[in-house]
Amino acid sequence: MSSERTTQTSVVARWKAPDGTDRRGTVTTSSRKTDPGAEVKIWTDLDGRPALRPMDAPTAHTHAALAGLGAMLLAVGLVEGGRRLIVRRMMRGRYIRIDRAWAKAGPDWGRTGTGS
Repeated sequence: MSSERTTQTSVVARWKAPDGTDRRGTVTTSSRKTDPGAEVKIWTDLDGRPALRPMDAPTAHTHAALAGLGAMLLAVGLVEGGRRLIVRRMMRGRYIRIDRAWAKAGPDWGRTGTGS
């Protein structure tokens, strides 16, 4: 790999599609030879249309690792969010039960001789 940045140049090109038909169009290339009649390498898709160059292996590995990390973080976030919702509902139910018990005990708590 080179640390130099490659310059993209637009050229009018002719090529053959996989089915053998002749194609012509403007494509971008990093080739330094862009004189009329010069051969340049271009990438095409399965239908013969110009396409971007595929990723090299280190870039693909980096993208895969980042996608895996993102998926893991999303899964952890969903699990933690679900846990918090469950705990919130449990605490809400607990506070409702405490309020009912407190209402049942009445406002006379702590008074001598009231039976509570």
